[in-house]
Amino acid sequence: MRVLLITPRPPAPPVGGDRLRLHQLVRFLGARHELALVTLAEHADDVAAAQSLRPHLRDLHVVRHSRTARIARTGLGLFRPDRPLQVSHFHTGRLVRAARRAGPADVVLGSLVRTAPAALAVGPPAVVDVQDAISMHYDRALPHLPPHWRALYALERSRLDAYERTVARRAAGVTVISEVDRADLQRRCPDVRIAVAGNGVDLQRFAPREDEDPMPGRLLFLGNLRTLANRDMVRHLAGDVMPRLEGLGAEAQLRIVGVEPAHDVLALHDGRRVIVVGPVDDPAEHLARAWLTVCPMRFGAGVQNKVLESMAVGTPVVLTEQAAAPLRLRDGDGVLVRDGAQGIARGCADLLGDPGLRARLSERARDVVTERFDWDDALEPLAALLEEVAR
Repeated sequence: MRVLLITPRPPAPPVGGDRLRLHQLVRFLGARHELALVTLAEHADDVAAAQSLRPHLRDLHVVRHSRTARIARTGLGLFRPDRPLQVSHFHTGRLVRAARRAGPADVVLGSLVRTAPAALAVGPPAVVDVQDAISMHYDRALPHLPPHWRALYALERSRLDAYERTVARRAAGVTVISEVDRADLQRRCPDVRIAVAGNGVDLQRFAPREDEDPMPGRLLFLGNLRTLANRDMVRHLAGDVMPRLEGLGAEAQLRIVGVEPAHDVLALHDGRRVIVVGPVDDPAEHLARAWLTVCPMRFGAGVQNKVLESMAVGTPVVLTEQAAAPLRLRDGDGVLVRDGAQGIARGCADLLGDPGLRARLSERARDVVTERFDWDDALEPLAALLEEVAR
């Protein structure tokens, strides 16, 4: 089967949420079908990253798209009420023309709503891997945003809601990353064909480290430190959870690891109680050294790869119900599910003070990801939908 995949950025290297998923998708589909990739690239590094995927591809088309052009398109998008700003940010006629030049395909797969205009223009048939119900994320984010952001988010939220429904109805099918996202989209589009194709975890890259001993008292947060949801989590940890941990008599240090730490994240560093590490070469090493990781997600959508990666290494996680639900994790599945600053602090204190509990959760965490989060199994529903649509 000939599959044409359109992405808003190269699916390499396999870091970050959508890029990690896309990298696995290229590997998975490239082994089964004749796969052509059309992708946007901003820098020479992006072009080189796309070229590294050639062993998996029948054909590759890289469309250069400068930051200046994207910003200009976003500004013009303010006057396009039928299109969300993030779609305007990535949409260009050059992407559509490159997709048409990629040759005939049995099915077109667009990654995220950002590429839906191109996928729908080149199809039919077209499937869109929506991944997250982004309008739901905006709904959850609004109460937590500074006042000057709320008006823009409210505007974008209404556009996203309408656009997601339009894409779902025009495409031959859509895929989402979790049952939570499917339920939200299905509620708004009851007659649309939706498949759940979740995420997995690289069990070789993220594996227990016999040469690394966990450091007592070390809490770790891992994530992209530019996103609003992750910035909210680390501020919540530093400002609300850590003082409560001290009140419970627990000696702890929070280490914040991730790319592109924003100014408000860097300001949390005090050199003692909170350490902002920033980007690292080997996240698995830092996960293995932590006594536990924390994911106090209060708003957002989709799944938290950081949770799966921590569990794969064998480091237990304290997380909120909102982070646990999309992954279908329950208390004791290598994690402690707690809500509220006091609940999260209590869960951390329980793990910090009980090596036996940590050991039991560590063993269970690795078992759970091995049993439930294999990448090929996770992507099988997407492959099945593509084949059904192509037929």
